[in-house]
Amino acid sequence: MSDLAMAMTCQSAVLANKLRNGGSFLELKTLLTLECGHWLERGAEESLKAAGTILIPQLEISVVHQSAPIKAHLDLTLVNASASAITVLELKSLARMKDCVWPAHESQQVGQISLLHEFWSESAFRLETGGSSRKLSELFSEHLDVRMSVRPKTRGYVLAVSPNDARAFGPYYPDPNKNCPICCR
Repeated sequence: MSDLAMAMTCQSAVLANKLRNGGSFLELKTLLTLECGHWLERGAEESLKAAGTILIPQLEISVVHQSAPIKAHLDLTLVNASASAITVLELKSLARMKDCVWPAHESQQVGQISLLHEFWSESAFRLETGGSSRKLSELFSEHLDVRMSVRPKTRGYVLAVSPNDARAFGPYYPDPNKNCPICCR
């Protein structure tokens, strides 16, 4: 999903990244910048868990649409105790805070929550640690002890974090008109 969002900004960057095998020839400065995002994810996860938030980090959605494999990695998937609502946080590390979110980040978030909403009852989800694909309700039950009986309300935020500030952009919701070609079946 991040490749699709990146293509909105620069299609050649997506191609260059694929040709480099995901970054095997990147400079140290670039690698450190990318690693900041992983540090941010771990820090946000630990902070939210310390505050009592029920969440799954790095939830993967994997589907095939018209013979094309599509994967999305959701940074943090939060669920309320009644399992009636799911909030997906897409974390972005910024050098300086902006007044608005990048369109590519917004598109990535809408794509992720649309996939989650559309495929929530199918075996399309797995944890970062691996294992077979499962239904979302099965993962929530097994790993969070949360029972899900109906399709949850789904929303998402882009959480931008800079060294001196943090700002949530959203909420974003799945496309109710199914204008997303990935989710139309």
